[in-house]
Amino acid sequence: MSTETDDHRSLEVRAAVSTALRHPLLGLEPRRTALAGASLLGLIATFLASYVGTKVPIGNALRTPLTFGLDTLSLLVIALVTATMLLAPLCYAVWNGGPLLSFGLPLVPVAVGDTVAGGYVLDLDLAVALTVGASAATLALLSTDVRQVGSARFWRADVDEDRLLFVTAIATVAAVG
Repeated sequence: MSTETDDHRSLEVRAAVSTALRHPLLGLEPRRTALAGASLLGLIATFLASYVGTKVPIGNALRTPLTFGLDTLSLLVIALVTATMLLAPLCYAVWNGGPLLSFGLPLVPVAVGDTVAGGYVLDLDLAVALTVGASAATLALLSTDVRQVGSARFWRADVDEDRLLFVTAIATVAAVG
């Protein structure tokens, strides 16, 4: 009996994930949405590994090679976060069109970094992430309209008021920030 229950729960979880991946605020193609989410989770895992690596006590025999390795990992994380903050949201907005995920791509690494470092103020990184995220969300809305019409005459597309309201709210929050 428990096998049937476990299978039923597994199917329910899969159906819920499939429904979430098909949400228009996340993206148009579920596979692309899942790929963007997985890459974001991988970036967070890399960041956390880099952070934990700086907190591990090291003996003198391993200090030089291990420190060099952790410094290299930190440099890699900084490069990935910079690319994620500046390029990935705009590329994802054009590629898959999800305004919420496009907005979240630059904010999540900054939020994780600020939380781990204990920073709870609006700093330059967060301001840049808000600006790029709002721009990406707007581009995602435009990209979706272009795909709907099938040409660059996006003004002929049907207005999705929910997505327009969401992107307007995001742009307002980013502007205030």
